[in-house]
Amino acid sequence: MSALHLPRLVFSGDFQADVSTVNNDVRHYDTATFEPRFQQPASGATRNGWWNPSGSGAFRLIGCAVRSVASRRPASPGDEDPVATCSVSGSSSSVSGKLVDLDPQWQMASEIWGLTIRLADARGGTVLEGTFEPAPFRDIHFGRQSPATPNGQAASAVYTSRLTAVRSHLPPGRSPFLDDLLAASDDGTLAVRLTTFGYSTNPRDPRFTLGRVVGALGPARRGEPHRFVLGRRLAPAANGVTAANLTFADAVVDPEAGLVSLDLGNALPITDPVGTTAAIGPLALAVLRTPDRPDGAPGVREGDVVPLGDLLVLGRIDHSSPGWLSRTAGIVDLALDEPAAALAADRPLALVRPVGNEAQVLLRETAGGLLARADDVVLRVDARSDGAVAATVRFCAARWGRPLTAATIRTRLEPRMSGLGGGPRDDPDPPAAPIPDIGVPQEAVELPPSLATDDDGRAELPLTVHDPGRPRGYLDGQVYVIAYSLDGQAREQQHRFDVVVLHVREAYAAPALPTWVDDVRPVLVQYGDLYPIMSRRLVDLGDYDAVREHAAIIDLAFSRPLDDPNHMPVTRELSDARREMLLTWLRDRNGYGERRLRHGPRPSAAAPAAPAPRAASDSAAAPPDDGRGAGDVDEIGGKAVALPQALEQLLRAAGRDD
Repeated sequence: MSALHLPRLVFSGDFQADVSTVNNDVRHYDTATFEPRFQQPASGATRNGWWNPSGSGAFRLIGCAVRSVASRRPASPGDEDPVATCSVSGSSSSVSGKLVDLDPQWQMASEIWGLTIRLADARGGTVLEGTFEPAPFRDIHFGRQSPATPNGQAASAVYTSRLTAVRSHLPPGRSPFLDDLLAASDDGTLAVRLTTFGYSTNPRDPRFTLGRVVGALGPARRGEPHRFVLGRRLAPAANGVTAANLTFADAVVDPEAGLVSLDLGNALPITDPVGTTAAIGPLALAVLRTPDRPDGAPGVREGDVVPLGDLLVLGRIDHSSPGWLSRTAGIVDLALDEPAAALAADRPLALVRPVGNEAQVLLRETAGGLLARADDVVLRVDARSDGAVAATVRFCAARWGRPLTAATIRTRLEPRMSGLGGGPRDDPDPPAAPIPDIGVPQEAVELPPSLATDDDGRAELPLTVHDPGRPRGYLDGQVYVIAYSLDGQAREQQHRFDVVVLHVREAYAAPALPTWVDDVRPVLVQYGDLYPIMSRRLVDLGDYDAVREHAAIIDLAFSRPLDDPNHMPVTRELSDARREMLLTWLRDRNGYGERRLRHGPRPSAAAPAAPAPRAASDSAAAPPDDGRGAGDVDEIGGKAVALPQALEQLLRAAGRDD
């Protein structure tokens, strides 16, 4: 089951991603070379702290509302169901969720943490709520919007996950739709899918840090993947995009329900930030009657024009009607009778553009109906000094939407990668720190070269992780990228960022009695540099007296679980051992119950002292507009800079493998 299955709820509205952009450049992590200007907005071509240095990291749903509900009942619930008029927002009792990169040197899998999704009635009463299981975006589509909006993101991406600990506040029978949805799901969970686009990075724009979101809730079953739809995968033939600017789309064929459901929420090109679809002509979903060849080559290729007799058209798609994307989240349900279901069992689905007695294939299912994806996309692993640590990556494979047994998935650890996480190359005054390489030492991560799927199409990749040390100098641990491919599937039909990424934190042995100078300040000052909103609104993490004054609240934040929206640091890149060291220092008390907060340094400390606190300067003061700048420069989003860096390194690694 997934958010494409019935029962399904569709909603749309705005999202806010108030990210701090100081950490967009990895060189800002170097406390020895950090400059106060890195906490200021960009000025001309000089990027400084980029376009939102005072961002809080918050991720919110704003002004969202249910647009439709549908179930398998003969009579659809329709507008009379109380859920159909609900608003959709975050928690009413806790702070907002957070949007978090795995690491400044891998910004292509930003995750949502600590988000509650809540349905509320017209009076604000909670109808349903659940916790969004942390998940990264996938299938990012750069250039989806054309023409691009100045100081706006033209990209789009999809978050696929689960809502856990789902709680309904309606009695049984009050909402037939909600009763059906919860009954179709296991373990108090629901499937959720969010597609985001139209994001603004212009501080002068009233929609600064806002974008559009379309989403869906559907049934979830145990044992199924959480972070992708295991179904039918439509994929561009090459380069991740078709000639008409269409990209990957997911579908599910459900003969029992007599439906095929297709999600075009991220696939169709748009012309503006609100999601108006581009004029690409009439569209229909069809089944290609011509089978794919035994050698894996497609029987009908993307771009081919074929007679209508070579297709079984399942239905037209009303993508050009006003507000279509917001009303439907791009999800289309089409009837599937028995003959159509029989044909679709081993023939490709295709998005076609009818022209007279012919149709052009704009986007089609992967050759041979093959699909393999990792459910675990990003992993955080704490290394140990006394031995290796085991980790596991779960995979699923399918052919024509059904589990693929005894399939071989090839895996490889990508080699050393250079230049990731820096700023634009035209910055006339870049940070002085060097950009570390990732992926070294290679021997820190061991994995088999291949694995085979079981009878359910599942496989688990065992990882053996050793302490990488501190190869990046001013940055904890190391980042490793694992590429994978399914035997028989063309590499071009896999999204270029369908990889697994590990952040391996170095082994750390905490001293029995940590001190501020030797142990605590080197950690806290880095986060104070990267999140100036802390020092401007709460506490200067690089100042001993300020930390002493706010020790209780800092203790609370560092002790919160990783999935708590109040967890500190917001980046979630601190190892458990270092966090425990901080808590030990914060909680050490004397005989009167007072916090000791040992200052140090330790007389026997072998390590050099941490950099002295930087003197305050005019440039470090908060600007009148709270660090958001004047918006008079061409703001470049972090993903727009990270894309060519990451893509260049992945293509180079793939070339070595060939």
